[in-house]
Amino acid sequence: MENKNYTIKDIAHMAGVSAGTVDRVLHNRGDVSATSREKVQKVLDDLINKILNIGEEGKKAEKIAAFKYAVLTLNKMNEDIDGLIETVEREDLCILFDEIAFVAGLEPLEYGNGDGIASEWRQW
Repeated sequence: MENKNYTIKDIAHMAGVSAGTVDRVLHNRGDVSATSREKVQKVLDDLINKILNIGEEGKKAEKIAAFKYAVLTLNKMNEDIDGLIETVEREDLCILFDEIAFVAGLEPLEYGNGDGIASEWRQW
């Protein structure tokens, strides 16, 4: 994988959100509690680390299992913490999962009947 310094604008483009949204997340601003934000961030960090450890040439089944685990974990967290994943955030999370899948060498639109990889398992 190529090492690159990403700007807020790059991250916003990859996630399909505004640069302001990325700035609020990076600077821990907004209506999401710190505890909830940390839990979601940990799930995403763990997913990215698993994908990096599997590697670009890793088995597709291992990559898919990592995504499934992350989405199912977010399902459970959303169940336990009322309002954790708000309506607007749902689409942002789906876009982020698809971007991670693409970088991992998967074609996101091959999953969830064309709705993206998170759509395979998400309940939010």
